[in-house]
Amino acid sequence: FMQYAMQIIFSFLMLSAMFILIPRASVSAQRIDEVLKVEPAIKDPENPRHFQGEIKGTVEFKNVSFRYLGAEEDAIKNISFKALP
Repeated sequence: FMQYAMQIIFSFLMLSAMFILIPRASVSAQRIDEVLKVEPAIKDPENPRHFQGEIKGTVEFKNVSFRYLGAEEDAIKNISFKALP
């Protein structure tokens, strides 16, 4: 009897958890949909120019950190990378 009672109680707990999680998932899905529908501000040019010859140079960042204005913590901390052509 106790085992059946525990299964029923557990089922009600799972059901109540679903009622909490479904609205959250719905709001999250709506937000993701909004983000995916945003048109990019930067458009590719209709007639891009192609570089002639060899491209040289590198861009390197060492231990770079970034914090949004008014934030208490860094969004990116001590990141390093090198971009090659």
